[in-house]
Amino acid sequence: MSEYIEHPGIVKEILNHNTVIVSITSTSACANCRSKAACTMGISEIKEKEIEVQTNAKDFPIGTKVMVRMPLQAGAYAVLLSYVVPLVILMFTVIVVFNVTNNELLAGLLSLLALVPYFLFLYFMQRKIKKQISFEIRKCVET
Repeated sequence: MSEYIEHPGIVKEILNHNTVIVSITSTSACANCRSKAACTMGISEIKEKEIEVQTNAKDFPIGTKVMVRMPLQAGAYAVLLSYVVPLVILMFTVIVVFNVTNNELLAGLLSLLALVPYFLFLYFMQRKIKKQISFEIRKCVET
């Protein structure tokens, strides 16, 4: 099993001498399914995403086909920060507030408000987080 998460992409923009924007196409499993035309799900999700990559921009002119990769550990860390921790905060707050007040509306509202400090914390820590969750790119070898 690979130690990296990889996606093909194209250099879309050069921000400065050491930062490029890479466009990758993210497809759902339904988009690649042979039975999608007959499927009742009706989901064929294809999204274009842009990723900021720290690299020597001279080596990757606009339009260059590249492979973007990130270590699996960094991907797990990103999932933890963006999904798991907010879910734990939300559930903990709902349970505690509901048990104390017996008011569902108040529990729901306060649980959502409890996420505000967490996301502010993430905003102010974004430089440190970017060091932990970084992408690498390499040129694709065309055959």
